[in-house]
Amino acid sequence: MFCDDHPAGYTWGSMDLQTRLERVHPRLNPGDVLCTDSFTAPEFRGHGIQTALTLARFNLFRELGCVRAICCIEVRNAPSLAVWQRKFNSQTIGTIDFIRIGPWYRVRYH
Repeated sequence: MFCDDHPAGYTWGSMDLQTRLERVHPRLNPGDVLCTDSFTAPEFRGHGIQTALTLARFNLFRELGCVRAICCIEVRNAPSLAVWQRKFNSQTIGTIDFIRIGPWYRVRYH
């Protein structure tokens, strides 16, 4: 998304049922979309950019036949959680823990 010819934000999604997110294989069904990444440039935050991008993403994937969106959001990312929970009436269906200490890396999905 651009605002006054400057990039304001972006968002990604995938319908690939074999999608990997880090070392996690989310359980996707036909008709699911995995919303994997979103970003709003700092100077545009708080202006509804992420809401607009999310709505555009939902509309695109709905047109492609999707009926459910799965998203992974860092639990401390309050602005992104607000978009999904308050504005889109989402629910938490699982959690992913990422732990990295030097070269060691652990991912848990539950």
